[in-house]
Amino acid sequence: MVVVDVLSFTTAVGVAVQQGTRILPFWLPDGPAGSARRDAAEKAAAVYATRSGARLAVHRRAVTPANPWSLSPAHLRRAPYVVRLVLPSPNGAAIAAATPPRFRLVAACLRNVTAVSS
Repeated sequence: MVVVDVLSFTTAVGVAVQQGTRILPFWLPDGPAGSARRDAAEKAAAVYATRSGARLAVHRRAVTPANPWSLSPAHLRRAPYVVRLVLPSPNGAAIAAATPPRFRLVAACLRNVTAVSS
């Protein structure tokens, strides 16, 4: 469901930004997308992370001690600090990545609702 994914994405953004991490959103296909399309997108995300000097968040079930970052806010709270993090997501990252460069984008979630509403 799009709303759940966007809330998960914005909550993960909120947790990471609170720790001082800069988020680089990356669209990742979801649902009925073919596995070849998803594999290609995951490889592209890895290349983007390398070129950006960032770490790459992995799927929640793929978290390891060597790669502890994922879309899960709980994982991000426990993970070590990184300056930049590529955060793949099917919906939240697509919305964020589609925002024109001159626009300010606010990632609103239940954790920061009072700050966003001010």
